[in-house]
Amino acid sequence: MRAVVQSDLGIFRGDPVDGVRPMSAEGLMPRRWNTSNGPFCETGTQAGANARPLDIASVRHKASKATKATKAAAAASLLCLAGHSTGFAAPSVQVATQPVTFGKATSAAAPRGSPASATSGAAPSAGQISALSAAVGVAAGAASRMSRRATKSPEDTYRAVIAGGDIRMAATPTEVILSSIVTGFYIGFGGVLCSTVGGSALGLAPGLQRFLFGAVGFPLSIFLTTIAGGQGFTPNVSVMATAFMRKGTDRELQGDKIAKMFANLGYAFFGNAIGLITIAYLANLAFLPAVPAAMLIAKHKVEHTFTEIVVRGILGGWLIGLAIWCSQAADDVASKFVCIWLCISTYVICQYEHCLANLFFVPCAIFAGAKITWADFIFKSLIPSTIGNFFGGFFMLAGFYRFVYGRKCYLDDQAQLVCDVDVD
Repeated sequence: MRAVVQSDLGIFRGDPVDGVRPMSAEGLMPRRWNTSNGPFCETGTQAGANARPLDIASVRHKASKATKATKAAAAASLLCLAGHSTGFAAPSVQVATQPVTFGKATSAAAPRGSPASATSGAAPSAGQISALSAAVGVAAGAASRMSRRATKSPEDTYRAVIAGGDIRMAATPTEVILSSIVTGFYIGFGGVLCSTVGGSALGLAPGLQRFLFGAVGFPLSIFLTTIAGGQGFTPNVSVMATAFMRKGTDRELQGDKIAKMFANLGYAFFGNAIGLITIAYLANLAFLPAVPAAMLIAKHKVEHTFTEIVVRGILGGWLIGLAIWCSQAADDVASKFVCIWLCISTYVICQYEHCLANLFFVPCAIFAGAKITWADFIFKSLIPSTIGNFFGGFFMLAGFYRFVYGRKCYLDDQAQLVCDVDVD
């Protein structure tokens, strides 16, 4: 038997073997559906004596094999046919008592329709048919919208991050340097923006000023890197560490992989530095309003102790890695932006440290004549923030998620591999 329902996804015909598939309106010819001998009776080439009632048991069997959206549509059609929605009286059916095995031929008593239902009952009106179609369409459309996931599951996100790490480790040095220079430009744009807006609003209350400084600026940098493309040292730490530490890696290849990872991180850091220092120099040439604010920010960057900068760098690298991690879970641009904005604005508002941001603020201040030497910048700000960022992305993010999802994803992948081999 075949069950025909109509939804906002189209008209569907249930088939015992192929599942539910769309069909055109030509499939609903009067020759197929005869209502003269009872509502919704399927016919062969002739109507009348050869008319057979719709097998609701078959519809229920097919609904269990369909997708979520078509399950809802089939359920709605059953309710309508039973008289709950439109007043149709479904033919009484005696279901076979012997079990039926799907895909295997078994002897079972055929369903028999009641003679009374086959010969009595008025044909459904056009209004009833319209109400049936509307009810099924609303149910199927709602179920289809509810079944869509806005994000990947945590396990699928872990696999996506691993795939991204493999791609980054396979890139050539030239590709890494060029793409990281671009990312350096983007981070410089974010530094100019936050210095111009939040960094210049010194008259606001401290909490409000920090919120404005974090909300407008650096989220743009990571968003551009994610959508337009590029590579940053700090995001690459967590992504490549996840790929390096995944369970199932051949131990003989670990040495080559870790060498490749550190080489890639070195190239990325070098390219980011070129892009950031270039933007800092251009901001001074243009005498942008961000320069005075950058001088004030740079002064605070070199006043903290080595330990304070390292700890702030750990927290900053952790959140920056999470921004990339969460953006991998999102499937659309708007969701990616929200994920990135939440993580990046939090790290800036809380005044955590980011070595790449420091590569904009402090050189910009030095070019403007601030009383900061390059040695002060390198040893008091750049080195401790880089160590902290690496520790936060490598151990706190990639390391912990390796223990949370590494074994489970590995076992799932191995089970899927076995299933694929058995099918082949």
